[in-house]
Parts: sequence; C-alpha cells; structure tokens
Amino acid sequence: MVYSWKSLIFGDSESFEDKFPLHYHLLKNDISGVIEQFKGGADPLKKDEKGEDAIYLALKFFIKYFNKCLMTPVSLGFSNKNSEFSSNLNSNGRYGSFKSTLTKYNSLNSTLNDSVHLKWYKVCDIGRLSTAENGEYERLETQRCVEYYVRFQEVSWCVSRFFDNPRDEEMILAVHARLLKKTRGFLTVLKVICENNDYRSVARKYLEENISMVGYPLLYVGIMDHLFSMFPYDSYGRKLNKKDVNDCKRLYTYATRSKLSGIYIMKFVTQICDLLQQLFLLLNHPIDSINREYSSDVSVQKFEYKQRIVQLDGLSLNIMELYANLAFVTDLPILFNVMLLQPKFDLENTQFNWNHLLNTITKRRNKLGSKTELLARNHFLIPMRYN
Repeated sequence: MVYSWKSLIFGDSESFEDKFPLHYHLLKNDISGVIEQFKGGADPLKKDEKGEDAIYLALKFFIKYFNKCLMTPVSLGFSNKNSEFSSNLNSNGRYGSFKSTLTKYNSLNSTLNDSVHLKWYKVCDIGRLSTAENGEYERLETQRCVEYYVRFQEVSWCVSRFFDNPRDEEMILAVHARLLKKTRGFLTVLKVICENNDYRSVARKYLEENISMVGYPLLYVGIMDHLFSMFPYDSYGRKLNKKDVNDCKRLYTYATRSKLSGIYIMKFVTQICDLLQQLFLLLNHPIDSINREYSSDVSVQKFEYKQRIVQLDGLSLNIMELYANLAFVTDLPILFNVMLLQPKFDLENTQFNWNHLLNTITKRRNKLGSKTELLARNHFLIPMRYN
C-alpha cells in the first residue's frame, strides 16, 4: 500500500479512515485525533496492507523526524533542496546511484586534506570502499558509508556558514519549534498507547528490531568539529584532545557560557535527543535490580539499576559512541547509561577514552546511575581561548 494525499482526498479516504483510523490520523500528523481514536477503542495492533500497525507507524515516524533533525541541515535554516551538496539526492533522501555517489565522494575527499576543520570524528571507515567488489552486501554497506560521509560534508558545510554568517534567527527558531512539535507528537502517541503494558512490550520489540533506522547525529558532529577548530587550546595553552570526552564537555560549556553566536543550536540538539532519552526510559524493561560487570579499569565493578536497558544490538558501535558522547556533553544521563551499558559497547576499542572518563567520575562517586552521580561535572570546566 502506498499512502498518498491524492488517494486520501480524491479516492477512498473515507473508507481508509474507517478501516484504519489510527493510521489515518498518524499520516495526517493529527496527534489529538490519534489519541482520541485510541481512547475510543481503535486497535493499535491492527495491521494495514503493508503489515504495519499503528505502534510501528508511530515509532517509524518518530525516528524519521528525529533523523531529519540530526542528519540534515534543515534545523540550521538550510533547505535540502538548495544546498550545493544535495543535488544528487532523490526524493527518498538517498543518492541516485552508487556510481554518482562515489563520484561525489571522490570529489569531496580530494579536498579533505585542505579542509580547515580538525575532523573531530570520521563518520565512516572510508577504507571499506576497497571491499565493494567482493559482493552485493559489501557494495550496499559501502554505499551507505559513502552516503553518510557525503551527508556529513553537507551538514559540516552548513554548520560553518551558520556560525560564520548572519542568520534569520526568528525563522530558525520557528523551524526548531515545528520539528520538536512533530517529533514530540509521535512520542506522545507512544506514551499514551504504552500505558498498556502489553502494547509497551510490542513497542519495545519494534524498537529493538528497528533501531538501525536511527542514524548518526551528524549535526552534533558538525557542531563539535567546528568548535574544536575555533578553540583548539584551553586558557593554559594545552591542546584539547578530541578523544577526551571531558575536553568535549569543557569545550561545549565554554562556548555556552561565553554566549558564542549561534550556540543556541546546541539547545535544539539537546531537546531533540532528550526525546530519544524519553523513548528509552519509556521502553526500558522494569525489574527490581540488575548487576552488570563494567570494566576492570574502573574502581567500581558493579552497578545496580531499577530498570534493565533496551537491547540495541542493531545499532552500530560508532553511533552508540557518538550518542554517549553527546549525552555526557549535554547532560542526558539516561541516554548516556543506555549507550554505555549495551553489551556490544567495548570500552577498550572505541574512538573516545571512556575508561579515563569513568575513572575520573568514580574518584568522586562510589556509584553511578543518577544524574547527580553521572553528570555533576563542574570539576571538569576550564576556560577556552580562541585560536
């Protein structure tokens, strides 16, 4: 089934609304209508011709708008249609062909060494391009990698112009409000439906099976990349270490406290990621307590939690790391816990020095798990200076 407004308005919209009332109002982004229909007895597990029920559809739309906020330059006041990096995108947001995508990547990569950015983080392992001839799976994975890389170049380009040029603040804040409202609306639907524990179990299952739909927080990566290029040293002349999560926190705190022009974009990043944090909190497994081995390098070996985290096996380690970094920097403790306590999160083989961070925290705390214990970090704040 292909949903289109033309068929809804001029075709069998009335029968579709009668048959799938929750789907109908979700597609219209009518949150109050969805809640009204649900409370009126509409079944959120009724599947349409695509095999999707209302719970899955609400989750899919939540992730869609979440990705739009963090993987595109829309929240910076740039339209995907007028960005010089987007000319090769088709209507589905994917690049038209692997050949044209690779050509675009090669043209961008040829000037990578001349970039003024410090390249805070490589979104993809570009070395995997050499495996493209080994099979269709490698080819698809390589294409996805290249697409992420090209998207990052687009977002990074827009971030630089956002900070360095005059902005239409009123328009940008209106865009933020609209994106937050839409994303929050689908989360509200899930919260209402998940008041029923059976429906919550279904939503948790869908999240764990489809977590791979969550993409890289490219907007956050681009902002931090730009901040590291502006403030490479602290006030004592020490070069900031991009792998030190404490330094990321210091840098962000300084930019915020000094009221750097445009830094309010990080408030939007925090707000949108708080919605993801709320989703994880909603769908965690409630049990009495759980003990978990952490790391031999950390003095505290076991941690107790009142809820067992959702299992995000389908999320890549690179993405987990970036969201853990983001959560620490912007004070989102539940998101921080969910990412670091995933079974696949290896503290030894990661981009950032997590053992150093956790050791620093545990010097002052015997237990981790609450906001005050994980994220009370005035100890780490050091002034920055311009390059």
